[in-house]
Amino acid sequence: MLWQTLVDVNAPFVVVFGYPLSGLELIATIFGIWSVWLAGRAKVSNYPIGILNVIGFMIIFAQIRLYSDFLEQIYYLVASVYGWAVWSKSRKTARQEVIPSYLSWRQRGCCLLFVMGGTFALGLFVSHADRWFAIPQADYPWLDAFTTIVSFAAMFLMAKKKIESWWLWILVDIIAVPLYWMKEVRFISAEYALFLINAWFAWRNWIKIRQKEGGGDSSRNSLMAPDFLNQRRRGGK
Repeated sequence: MLWQTLVDVNAPFVVVFGYPLSGLELIATIFGIWSVWLAGRAKVSNYPIGILNVIGFMIIFAQIRLYSDFLEQIYYLVASVYGWAVWSKSRKTARQEVIPSYLSWRQRGCCLLFVMGGTFALGLFVSHADRWFAIPQADYPWLDAFTTIVSFAAMFLMAKKKIESWWLWILVDIIAVPLYWMKEVRFISAEYALFLINAWFAWRNWIKIRQKEGGGDSSRNSLMAPDFLNQRRRGGK
């Protein structure tokens, strides 16, 4: 039935190069690619489109027993609403296009500590969740936990218009491609391969937007430098 393909990742809708693709995976993937493409161009509309992707992925990850990824989608849902509000406010009060910025070194250190601590806590929780909640044992709990926590940080930084968010997305995508391939959701694996390419170009694009709209330093070193260093190069305090 058509309805079953929209709610069951194991119900094939069409076969693509020998891979049985469900309608759920197809629709969620399309919205995901569309959302990330919009985000790379700093468009506010990436958030409502992304919410539709999140809902589809919540259903998929619950069915394939990637519980950290399922929890990640709940966070994405909340963060998407928050990011939508922040970007919309910026659009109304300032310019049509979002102007990205860099983290300070201290903020980068805090981000690293969050990733390390969060991965340990979530990995421990997910690896024992089957004993506590009478659910199937999680697959790849520690790797799944790491990509989930890094994604949490990346999503938050993207809502704050921080260029470092794309560094984190690149890391997540590099891991996600083989992980989802091994879990036999290969259309999603291919989607994350596209995400990886998009993240690279989005990172470059956000730098260009900052240099053009925010008066950023166009030197090569500014691609990696926090804001306060670039301000000093421009004669700032």
